[in-house]
Amino acid sequence: RAFSLVGITGTNGKTTTTYLVEHIASVAGNRCGVIGTVGNKIAGVMEHAERTTPESPDLQKLFARMRDAGCTVVAMEVSSHALDLERTWGTTFAVTAFSNLTQDHLDYHHTFEAYFEAKARLFGKDYPARRVICIDDKWGRELLRRCATNEDSIVTTGFDAAAQIHPVDVRYAPTHTEVELD
Repeated sequence: RAFSLVGITGTNGKTTTTYLVEHIASVAGNRCGVIGTVGNKIAGVMEHAERTTPESPDLQKLFARMRDAGCTVVAMEVSSHALDLERTWGTTFAVTAFSNLTQDHLDYHHTFEAYFEAKARLFGKDYPARRVICIDDKWGRELLRRCATNEDSIVTTGFDAAAQIHPVDVRYAPTHTEVELD
């Protein structure tokens, strides 16, 4: 509760999204932390990470270190394994975000439905938060339906013009991409 925690789940885009959140929050004057696949970052200092989402006691120790370092915003990748194994149980998120769901981790979850249900836990009553949901696939649209039924605060994103935030112009260059959003 000492900082605003943004939890991001989905198959693809978690790492990119955590670093985008960190960048935006830093430009806004916040001291930031990042937890994820490529490592953990506390106020600009990178550390090795064993897992995308640490085991419960390790996660709480990491949160304490981020608090002690004065972090005011933390962007965290939340894996399906972590949700299924309750590594994030009792964690308070300010925002939870869903990117997409594609074929992955079926060795563990066995079915797409089970994989989705693990991801969907981050959007249930145990983790009340503002929701950001990409509605470009059927899984995002189902998550939107569930969250709307619960009267959650939701922002939708995606390439679909029905999304609250969507691109109206995308220009690709060799060194960068320019996107105009509506």
